[in-house]
Amino acid sequence: MAYLHNADTTGVADLLALEPDHHGRLFTHSTRDQLITYLQSRLSPAHGTAAADELLDSPLASSRPLLRATAEELLHTDRFVLLDQQQVAVSLVRRTVKKAREADSKEVLIVTGGPGSGKSVIALHLMHHLAHDHHTVVHATGSKSFTRTLHHAIGTDNPRVRKLFAYFMNFADTPKNGLDALICDEAHRIRAHSVRHRGVRQIDELLDAAGVPVFLLDGHQVVRPGEMGSRKVIDQAAAARGLRPRHIDLNGQFRNGGSRAYEQWVLRLLQLTDEPATEWADERTFHVRVVDSPQQMEDLLQAKEAQHLTARAASTPCRFCLVGASGESVFRRRR
Repeated sequence: MAYLHNADTTGVADLLALEPDHHGRLFTHSTRDQLITYLQSRLSPAHGTAAADELLDSPLASSRPLLRATAEELLHTDRFVLLDQQQVAVSLVRRTVKKAREADSKEVLIVTGGPGSGKSVIALHLMHHLAHDHHTVVHATGSKSFTRTLHHAIGTDNPRVRKLFAYFMNFADTPKNGLDALICDEAHRIRAHSVRHRGVRQIDELLDAAGVPVFLLDGHQVVRPGEMGSRKVIDQAAAARGLRPRHIDLNGQFRNGGSRAYEQWVLRLLQLTDEPATEWADERTFHVRVVDSPQQMEDLLQAKEAQHLTARAASTPCRFCLVGASGESVFRRRR
């Protein structure tokens, strides 16, 4: 049907000369009464309030083309390979999201692991697979730099796909269980309070946003002032809703070159366990070295590369602890 509201019958005489059929009708300003009669013969006389309310109250869902584009662009499996417990974690989340959607129920999942254990790789795989399964899913972090790094790692220029990577503060007004799944990476960065609503905790906003919120975090990660993400906090917030989170531990090792001894040595050295610090002893396939200058470190890494081994340098702020006369610890930050 075409309605030429600025035309009259004489101005479009050639168009009106065409025989109307069931495929289409043409109306002009001059035949507006005929248009009204035509619409009344095709449309229900019932009030449209119920239909409008149903539309407004219906759940939001990403379009199938967007989900397909997300699945295709997010992941090249030759770049992000899952191992052992990582595969178990992805499979468990996929099954849980599927069952929760079918049963219209709610579940909470917590994935813990230290640096290098594959939490972010798991998050990307979940985004890929859940989008491929036509579930509405969003990835969220509390760090702008980390999210930008993910954009670079994914390598997609599709702005609609990029919008599926959000921040924890973006879910203050999300409809309850509006998403099938919410992947909360670096969940230790969850802030104590909502950015938009006074008296509301951010963890509660994230739990409410999806049928299956998934939290990935490092239990030993240093938390900044105002941040409170931990397994204990998530457990307590879920319990307040009558939910019991399922936990997946990735510390079985995909990190530290597979050296469990090095991990325990570092935890003791940093007083993250009750065990006392011990002197390091090299293993057959794992060595620890201390150098006196960046140049010595560069020489050491280049020597490894000359042996056809892979080498990587990482930099992070260092904090030196000084004990004052009163016995209090004073931290000074250096690079």
